[in-house]
Amino acid sequence: MIGFQRRFDPSMAKAKRLLEEGSIGELNQVNIISRDPGPPPASYIAQSGGIFKDMTIHDFDLGRFYMGEIESVTAFGQELLPEVTEAGDYSAGVVVLRGKDGAITTVTFNRKCATGYDQRIELHGSEGSLRMENQTETSLTVFSTSAAAAQEPYLNFFLTRYAAAYRNELTAFIDAINNGTPVSPTVADGVAALVIAEAAAESARTGATVTL
Repeated sequence: MIGFQRRFDPSMAKAKRLLEEGSIGELNQVNIISRDPGPPPASYIAQSGGIFKDMTIHDFDLGRFYMGEIESVTAFGQELLPEVTEAGDYSAGVVVLRGKDGAITTVTFNRKCATGYDQRIELHGSEGSLRMENQTETSLTVFSTSAAAAQEPYLNFFLTRYAAAYRNELTAFIDAINNGTPVSPTVADGVAALVIAEAAAESARTGATVTL
């Protein structure tokens, strides 16, 4: 079993169920925004394999989770943070994944987001759409003379944002051990996401679309 915990996030898992039930018709587009509060140390980046493997690989798995198999990858890398560039990596960019069924996923990513851990997804279909917004510590909204509809900052760490996902993932793993049920995501899902990550790195480097 591969640790792509976002499949177990309550909102993302429900979106998958609704999609399979036909609630939004035929899937046309998936838009994923994935921004970290700040970059990891240069020592981590130097051995992580780069942003497409250490960060956006989770988003590539989500693209497959919703769309199915990927046909081609086009990636654009941005060098916005000098310390990340010096470590030999991109700090931001956009990746476009074209599914074999014609749907398209866009992944907008950044290693630094001033407003916190920015995690949003939209699934757009022929009969409607599904949207997952950022999470805050409470649902409180403040109205005052200095701001209207002001909310608390985004949750600022992936272990906090995906706490429920990690719990659900661990439960599914234990159930598989106890009951012999199939695990998901599988090693094959991990390999498929890695293939997309390699293609994204090649596309960002060469400027060409990579066909899988």
